[in-house]
Amino acid sequence: MLLGGCLHYGLERYEEALAWFSRIIATNPSHVEAITNTAATLYCLNRQDEAERHWLKAVELRPSYLEATEHLVGLLYKKRSTEAVEIISHVQRALKLVSNTDDNKTTSWALGYGSSGYALPGAENGRILALVHAKGTMLYSLKEVEKAAEAFEEAVLLKDIGQLDLAIQMYERAVSCDGTFDIALTNLANAVKDKGRINDAIAYYRRAVASNPSFAEAVCGLLTALNSVCNWRGRGGVVLAGGKYDRWHVNDDGKLLDANASGRGFGLTKRVVDIVKQQLRDSALWGRHALQEPVASTLAAELQHRCRDPSFELGEALKSWADHPWEGSRVVRLIERSTRVILRDWYLDRFDARREAKSTYPRPQLPPSLTVPAAPTVLPFHTFTCPLSAKDIRAISQRNAMRISCSTLRAPWLPSSVYPPPAPPDPHLNIGYISSDFNNHPLAHLQQIEREAPVFRDVSAWPPEKLIEQIVRDGIHILVNLNGYTRGARNEIFAARPTPIQMSFMGFAGSLGAEWCDYILADTTAIPPSTLRPWRRNVDIEDVIQDESESSEDEWVYAENIIFCRDTFFCCDHAQSCDSSERDMSWEEEKQRRWVMRKQLFPDMADDVVILGNFNQLYKIEPTTFRSWLRILARVPKAVLWLLRFPEPGEGNLRATAKAWAGSEVASRLIFTDVAPKSQHIARARVCDLFLDTPECNAHTTAADVLWSSPVMASAGAGAGSIGGAGAGSNGGGGAGSNGGGGAGSNSGAGSKPSHRRGPWSTAEDQILMELIHVNGPLNWVTISAALGTRSPKQCRERYHQNLKPSLNHSPITSEEGAQIGEHVRVMGKRWAEIARRLNGRSDNAVKNWWNGSVARQKRGTKRLAQDSAEMPGSALQMQQNINPAPTHASTLTHDSAPTHASASSPVYPLTLRSSSQSLALNDLSRPHVTSHGKPLRLWSTLHQRRPAVDIIPLGKHLQV
Repeated sequence: MLLGGCLHYGLERYEEALAWFSRIIATNPSHVEAITNTAATLYCLNRQDEAERHWLKAVELRPSYLEATEHLVGLLYKKRSTEAVEIISHVQRALKLVSNTDDNKTTSWALGYGSSGYALPGAENGRILALVHAKGTMLYSLKEVEKAAEAFEEAVLLKDIGQLDLAIQMYERAVSCDGTFDIALTNLANAVKDKGRINDAIAYYRRAVASNPSFAEAVCGLLTALNSVCNWRGRGGVVLAGGKYDRWHVNDDGKLLDANASGRGFGLTKRVVDIVKQQLRDSALWGRHALQEPVASTLAAELQHRCRDPSFELGEALKSWADHPWEGSRVVRLIERSTRVILRDWYLDRFDARREAKSTYPRPQLPPSLTVPAAPTVLPFHTFTCPLSAKDIRAISQRNAMRISCSTLRAPWLPSSVYPPPAPPDPHLNIGYISSDFNNHPLAHLQQIEREAPVFRDVSAWPPEKLIEQIVRDGIHILVNLNGYTRGARNEIFAARPTPIQMSFMGFAGSLGAEWCDYILADTTAIPPSTLRPWRRNVDIEDVIQDESESSEDEWVYAENIIFCRDTFFCCDHAQSCDSSERDMSWEEEKQRRWVMRKQLFPDMADDVVILGNFNQLYKIEPTTFRSWLRILARVPKAVLWLLRFPEPGEGNLRATAKAWAGSEVASRLIFTDVAPKSQHIARARVCDLFLDTPECNAHTTAADVLWSSPVMASAGAGAGSIGGAGAGSNGGGGAGSNGGGGAGSNSGAGSKPSHRRGPWSTAEDQILMELIHVNGPLNWVTISAALGTRSPKQCRERYHQNLKPSLNHSPITSEEGAQIGEHVRVMGKRWAEIARRLNGRSDNAVKNWWNGSVARQKRGTKRLAQDSAEMPGSALQMQQNINPAPTHASTLTHDSAPTHASASSPVYPLTLRSSSQSLALNDLSRPHVTSHGKPLRLWSTLHQRRPAVDIIPLGKHLQV
């Protein structure tokens, strides 16, 4: 009957079609297809009210039958947009997937079912995308801009499931209706950029910015797109570190301006930096009032017994966070730290025969008021080429990590219990690696991972819960993140904390800023020790209470613990990266092969021409670097610069810029070639006489590849992204081609370390040091040390921060400050740098010296008192004790930790008597003590029986497995 009705409908016999469909409904009132066809027939008979009722009934009966929804929205959207929006929202609510935990759904996932986040087959993704986009368009027409933005944001997510072309059509339709629709213009720009249409994307970004100059996504997207093709007109710049970085700015006419001459920032870059700084300031208020009662007391009661120090009052600490900036961020980090502590406690309960395992280990829950926070518009990956301070770069990673953490902790698939710990190594550690691009990952160039790995699984289509369950079943001890903040990352897996130790390696050249990343594998060139967070302990719950990473104004970058490789963390193995036939080739044969290849690539090039090259993506080139390269070409008339069309639109921009800045003759010596396949890329690098690396964002994989065939000139900059090439060169190339300025690369060419003076600083040294700091900024201590010549980078840094920094307060410490120091020591122990930050302009040396002096004076006074008391008659001694009674609460100090009790009226300055078997406070000598053979117990777990090939900074004071 359904077919008969459709035949009548196709012949435009609507009355007959209606009769056939009505018979079906009379037999089965829930027949959705017949109801929908009836509605369409009634519409053709101009009975629109009846058609509306039938379509609405079909939507209610089966929301997944999107044809009914499409017809109904088409009927209502012009005059009754609000109702049409509500109908789409109803369908979204009805179809939204809550979880995909059962086997059937997991199997269907791989086939496309549910890939849109809705209970729909993959073939229907385009239809739900069109409905969501229509919802956004109608909301925009209703002037509900924020709700429209949310709808378009969901449409952006839907385009990532393979409906990019359809998404572009939707955005183009919205833009055609309103050419000033900034949200649609920006989304259209993002979509066409993903299709490789970068010039079209720039045009749409410009229209969005013209429509709404304060629209952050459009402004930041425009800068990123323009930089990717080296279109620098109007780029401007900022003054960073006194003009040391981003030195040369470009105005609207394309002319260069010296930042040191102008002394101020301007242009598109300045607008983006200002937007980011404001977003980071606003993020301090996220989660405000999250610790209102009863949340704080409930959280304290749940976690108090997890604190290592029984006397630590977690409830009081949480009260100190309430209604203060960064309240929400600190709560999330506390929950994540507690999860790690609970996981370790479960491990000990389960595998230590002296302890008893519990039935459940509940996972701490987020307060209900905490929503998923917004992340800054500039992504962590784009900070490599955006002139931002170290503090801002760190904060951007932290905010992205916080968004991932909250989203994961709110995920419906996350169990209420922490994941069970793996069994102890038997006999090996189980290490898991997660990457979205093993086939093209830097590691994969050197190892045939899929063939050689003991276990290799393709989990690209697995939902998070299935992947985590596999990790737990495999008993993984250490989980390695090979993506970080790059495309295809699965950071939600790490945020769920399925393993005891989690670390980052290779994929992302920077800090993840996350509680779910414990370690980074690197070297001292890629991550100089000066970029580490000053306070290093991050083991216990008490540590996170004292940690003020979010609010710190210091210019450090890494809160993670760093595993320092001795030379370089880059995998550089020519035996695996070259063809086997090359290994027995003589140098004379190699020179002949290079000459033949040079003639094949550049047949018209003279024999005496020097080929300088750079094979990075063009987004890594910025005006200051390109200016330097043009100056080299101008001074070396027989040199050419070989670049890649990476992407192609960048060639025209760089040629035009070179002509404007250096003239036609120099511009004519730019050579561009297409991007070559991997094998050909490495082979033709032999033709390059010298590889010029980009200093602000080094070559990483490219440098490691080129280093085997050509010398590389790299410079270590301010962050890990700007010192990758220098780090690779410091070991792989013998050091002569690396100007790393630190670590292995700084002295490998010379063969000996410079000699540095010790002892007091002279007045002349202080003056020169301050002049160098004024020129280079108070961060680049390697450069400053090299220019000074007599002191190491550490000596220079400490001299400045302890003695010469203008903001230091050199006056004697007051009694009020002394009381504050005593209280801080009681709470956090002898963490002098952290205590100094809480005082007004005091250096940590000044605080430490004052404390040690106070303890020494008290010790001398107590000794004299004891001598005098020994000579007193009994009555005099009793009178002395009555006048100066002992403190009610005794203090105990062991292993540089804080006293566990203190008088409420005044700070306690502990005096410690140490011997081979005791570590006791003077005021507590009358009470028995149990010590561990006179030494504090330390728990160490080594990764290997033999000495590892890396130098390890432990996780706080314990390496916990």
